[in-house]
This record gives sequence, structure tokens and C-alpha cells, in this order.
Amino acid sequence: MQAKPWYFILLAITLVVIGLVVYQEGTQSLSPLPSDAKLVFAEDFNQTRALEQFRQGQPDLGHEVEGAEGNGKAWVIKEGRLTVAKAHNAALWLQTKLPQGDLRISFTVQAHSDEGDVKCEVFGDGMNHQSGYILINGGWKNTVRAIARQDEHGEDRHNDHSCRLSPHKKCVTKDQEETWVIEKRKGVIYWYINKRFILAERDSHPLEGRYFAFNNWSAPSSFDRLRIYQLPTGE
Repeated sequence: MQAKPWYFILLAITLVVIGLVVYQEGTQSLSPLPSDAKLVFAEDFNQTRALEQFRQGQPDLGHEVEGAEGNGKAWVIKEGRLTVAKAHNAALWLQTKLPQGDLRISFTVQAHSDEGDVKCEVFGDGMNHQSGYILINGGWKNTVRAIARQDEHGEDRHNDHSCRLSPHKKCVTKDQEETWVIEKRKGVIYWYINKRFILAERDSHPLEGRYFAFNNWSAPSSFDRLRIYQLPTGE
């Protein structure tokens, strides 16, 4: 007996739904760190000399660093945390290269104003803002989470507006600590906050930079407990 057209339509819908479920189960919850993951960098920012491992980039053209120290340095260590405000994209680049292959980067972060707008960069050149992928939480007046490839304002930026549906209609809560995890697995970049999947970046022409940076435009924020792991192949 010949199948009716609606049967094929229903079958196609079912396969799509199954595919979405499989995808969500693979990314919605952060997997435990593998026991054979290799720790390649760790910093808790308990001493000011920790800044010697980083290099501050240049602010955006036409802007100056207005950091709290008033000396052109936006990034300072206070009370065991890396703090920043008004850096105007003078990113703080870690000078230790990221491991090749699969990896995990984790750190804690706090926004210290209702503007939110906390961010970092991965796979950049170690010097220049927007040389890699930019991850932003609470950007544009605390309304969006985003991953951008080299251009924060580019049309290919991946956005998550779900935080507008939260009770406070904001992505970031002032002074509330969050744990970010960024993983690269099989060439795909995954971003988690407090173990919950946020966004992924699947780039057909992946950037080849080997550096990580904390970044900031204007709103005050702070970071702590930076860890970088090389993941075993296949994780």
C-alpha cells in the first residue's frame, strides 16, 4: 500500500524534533571535567604581580583608558579580584598561549552595575580587540548575550535574547557572581554560564589565534579563578 503524503511530512517533523532533542541533550548541561584533562594555566589574582602574566591592549580609536588608577592602566587587582572599568576595549591579554585542540576555559565574573556588559575574547592575536571571538553577557544595556566573530556589531553575531524574559528582564544581576565556561570541542565553541548552555559558535573558517583576554568597555566588573585546561581528544 502506498504511503500517503502526510505520512512523509509527519516522519520529517519527527526526525527534526529528535535531532533537536539530541542536540540539546549534548549541549544544555555542562559535562564534568574529564579526569585526564590537563591544567595548563591557573590564576586566582591574589597578588598584584599576577598582572605580569598579561598585557593590556590599546583602547578603541578615539578613546582613552579611564581606569581607576588614572595612569592609563584599566586593570587592577583589588581584594583578590581582577577589576576593571572604563577600559574602552583595552583588553587584558594572557600571554600564555592557549593549548591546541580541545580545551576548556573557566572563570568567575561579577558585574558591578546594573548595566551588566561583561565580556571576554578567545582565539585572538594576543594584542588587538576583535582579533578573535568576543563573548558578551548583558551587552547593550543588559539586554542580550552574544558571541561575535571579530566584529561586536557584525550582522553575523549570534544573539540570545532570552534574558529579556527573566523576572528582571536583565541578563546580569549586579554583584552576583557567575561562573563562565568556554569550551572548544571538535572545532565548535560552546559557552556556559553556571553550567547552563548559552550559545555555540560553529565557524566554517575558524580563527587561528592562540590567546585569551578579559575585556571591558565602561561598566565596572571583576574576574577571578581563571583556569585553562587541555581536554583529551574525543571529549
